[in-house]
Amino acid sequence: MTNELHTQFDAFINSAAFSLDPCTVATAIALTNQSVREKLIEKFKAGYIYNGYGCLKVVGNLGISYVAFKFSCPPGVHCFINPSFVAVVNLTTKKVIDILDPFNISEYEEVKITAQPN
Repeated sequence: MTNELHTQFDAFINSAAFSLDPCTVATAIALTNQSVREKLIEKFKAGYIYNGYGCLKVVGNLGISYVAFKFSCPPGVHCFINPSFVAVVNLTTKKVIDILDPFNISEYEEVKITAQPN
């Protein structure tokens, strides 16, 4: 599973190389970060259901993007802690500056999911 995920991460990064969409660029930057990759793999291995990614609409610092990776609990499992997490990306330096996990997306304006699994 891990090799397949790394292949998908790399494919997304390559497809986003010429994107003008700030969320796509921020997501690609997040996926180049080893800690973000490890966090995603951890969530998949734990059996959480991937529900897509998107960027939060947060008023604040220009050049900072909040990429939400949304997960839900497997069927039959009741989670009191949301398994979703957010990568905080500096678009100027092209670096991940923080990972917020756990992260309750309802604390902010609902994220528009950019992509969902097939």
